[in-house]
Amino acid sequence: PPTNPRSFDNVQLEVQTHYLLFSEARTLAQNGDLESARAMIVSILNTVDEVPRNGGFFNDIADFVLLQLDDADEAMKIINRSIQLNPQLAISYATKGQILESLKHYSDAVEAYRKAIDLGFEHVRFYTKVAMTIRYHLPTAQANELEVIELLKKGVALAVHWPAAHDQLARVLANARDEALRDPKSALEHAEVNFRWLSENDGEIDAYAFATLGMAQYRVGQYEQAIGNLTRTLDATGDPLAPIEVFLAMAYWQLGNKEQAAEWFSRNTFGPENKIFGHVVQEASLLMGLPIQADAEAVDEDAEASAESE
Repeated sequence: PPTNPRSFDNVQLEVQTHYLLFSEARTLAQNGDLESARAMIVSILNTVDEVPRNGGFFNDIADFVLLQLDDADEAMKIINRSIQLNPQLAISYATKGQILESLKHYSDAVEAYRKAIDLGFEHVRFYTKVAMTIRYHLPTAQANELEVIELLKKGVALAVHWPAAHDQLARVLANARDEALRDPKSALEHAEVNFRWLSENDGEIDAYAFATLGMAQYRVGQYEQAIGNLTRTLDATGDPLAPIEVFLAMAYWQLGNKEQAAEWFSRNTFGPENKIFGHVVQEASLLMGLPIQADAEAVDEDAEASAESE
């Protein structure tokens, strides 16, 4: 009898063929032949069956098109096909979030990330990435600090030895806008885990790590130790991505050295409009009896959020 063209063996052969072609497309991209890689992807997409079992395959292709071919718009079309084929595939929503983030559609990206988490997607780097997207890219009125903290805690629980998760969690616990969410003691513990791991594994202790530890030490009242580590950021490699001068000013002020405090604060380049540390600049101004500037960004974002809700 004639062979059934859709027999199990033939379906398996088609799947293997498509994966072999995809592997070849990746090799072409790695060798710099992006045009041929793109053509091969188009060929695969035109012939692969659109059935639920191929949802993951479409996800892999979308990820490749985004990261290797740098085509977010095309990647979005492909990932939507993946989700349409298998709406319960958690990784597809994680990939969709990554695509949306590359397009700077941050609110939509976070919603896709949340859907991935609801469906059970777990990875320490993913949790940290989602937390940072919320913290750094959503408007202040939408950036739920409690959600950020919970995501980072999940990341730490998954990989207790991955230093970046501890570093990020320490920063949020030390400097949350909502002081009720601050936990200085835990912030210092996480900062020390990060610092110790870098020291013991020949990792470079850069300005970012020194800054995290110094800020946490300030929060628990270890002002002299904080000054030591915050000062080290000035000679360390990298960007501390923190208002070092502001924390130095506050630490010196707490020790009664108001002249040094004023000198350091005068060097600060962070303004109250800064999304992550603007409130800390205001905190320092209040501590030192200086005029308090309005947080323009927060006001504008709150007004915008209100307008959208109406």
